[in-house]
Amino acid sequence: MRRPKKNLLFAPALLLMGSSMLLSGARQAVDDDFFAIQKNFEIFGSMFESLVRQYVDPVDAERVMRRGMSAMLAELDPYTVFLDEADYINANVRQARRLGTVGLDVDLRDGRLTVLSPIDGGAAFRQGVRVGDVIVAIAGSSIDQLSERDARELLEGDPGSAVEVVIERAGEDAPKRFHLIREVIRQNPVVHSGFLEKAPSVAYVHLANFNPGSAEAVEQALKALMNERPLEGVILDLRDNQGGLLDAAVSIVQLFVPAGSPVVTTRGRKPENIATFPTTEDPILPDVPLAVLVNERSASSSEIVAGALQDLDRGIIVGSTSFGKGLAQNVIPLPFTTGLKITTSRFYLPSGRNIQALDYRLHGTRVADSLRARFTSSNGRVVRGGGGIEPDVNTNANAGPVEESLRRSGAFYHFARDWSTNGRTVPPDYSPATVDLSAFSDWLSAGEYRYRSQAREQLDALKSTLSEPSGARSATTGFEQLEELIRVGEQRAFEAEEAVLRHAVFEAVVRQLATGVATQYGALLAHDPDVGAALDLISDAAAYQQMLRP
Repeated sequence: MRRPKKNLLFAPALLLMGSSMLLSGARQAVDDDFFAIQKNFEIFGSMFESLVRQYVDPVDAERVMRRGMSAMLAELDPYTVFLDEADYINANVRQARRLGTVGLDVDLRDGRLTVLSPIDGGAAFRQGVRVGDVIVAIAGSSIDQLSERDARELLEGDPGSAVEVVIERAGEDAPKRFHLIREVIRQNPVVHSGFLEKAPSVAYVHLANFNPGSAEAVEQALKALMNERPLEGVILDLRDNQGGLLDAAVSIVQLFVPAGSPVVTTRGRKPENIATFPTTEDPILPDVPLAVLVNERSASSSEIVAGALQDLDRGIIVGSTSFGKGLAQNVIPLPFTTGLKITTSRFYLPSGRNIQALDYRLHGTRVADSLRARFTSSNGRVVRGGGGIEPDVNTNANAGPVEESLRRSGAFYHFARDWSTNGRTVPPDYSPATVDLSAFSDWLSAGEYRYRSQAREQLDALKSTLSEPSGARSATTGFEQLEELIRVGEQRAFEAEEAVLRHAVFEAVVRQLATGVATQYGALLAHDPDVGAALDLISDAAAYQQMLRP
């Protein structure tokens, strides 16, 4: 039986009413937000003015306001930060003009500005500044009188200008003075590329960052190797790469997957803030076996590349679970030449997963394993969100508290620096197996970088609570027994991690003493467990294909 026409006419009216209610609800939400903003601005402004004008002691208005702003941002994620005048201007100046530099990668180590690496092509590299040198003065100013940012900025300037840098070097009594010319160094984001000694047809490319030239640099490196010989595999090393431009990540994925493949989608609060980034060009290596290396310091764009290739089943991921940064930021200009770097969206990989590991809505707690959603790759493999990129082959099973503690303290770096002061060079047959671990253990025992277990930290904290001499004396015997047990436990833990400690010492010594990037990589890659695991799979076609199946 046909329904009356009046019901048919009534249906559009219901739809219009529903749409009107939705729009009304949206407007109501906006109005509520606007009212809350205006209300609290008025309260805050009145309170601030009352404090500044009427508090019993003078109030530093700017300092109090900046502290309030910091407290407000502390409720959010650590990537949302206020840029003061100096930070904002410095960021814009660096983008607007190319600064010259002396070519030094430096960082604070034990409170001292230490050379981590002289950059190939820079004046410091050519004139003999070494890894481990400590900068004590720049341009006539003592480092003690400079902030870290001021020190870094003094190393930069107009190309062709000179700056005097004074350094102290372990094993030498007198400081050394270097007159260094600032130059524009065209540093390749591809730190090293070449063929592996164990597999002459497998290409290795190590990418350090994602800047405007990164994708082109990777493509050029791969094409140069392809021109030498046909490639039987590619290893793309993204370890320690903390990311950068999203566009660069998309362009690098594009080198390996068909045109039109989804790479990443960004989603903000509003529907118009959703954007999908697919590949637009045909790949140069559509089917060559591919392995991507990641570790816990691989973040952001590195995770987009590794995660997209994993979701699309285009390659295997080897190493340890990545950092887990699934948030994207923009910089918004603010009045008086300041700015706000603010998280505006989350990114989602082709499977639909977001890999953000820390939930800042819950005070930065790690996403519980039970709450990590399961997704599927193109072939139907299970991948998970909420905890970084999990490798298909995890080589980090032997990492333990001793290695982690010693890395945090910089022990390997300092040992290699001290070890190199006696005129030593890297022996031709040097490898993790030939490392004298007893010498490293003796060095640890004699200095300030020894492994301290959690039990020892707790015992020290307990000791500090016994302020009364009588209490301390009565506990002496018990403490001595506990300390002996802890010492034995620490020694056993050290012995249990012997293999990874040998490798860490080997790596530090090679980086300290080997001259030139190619020499360093030649020595390191031959004994790199991640590279070895990747090579085993790439070289075994059946095992490689099996890894990509559900």
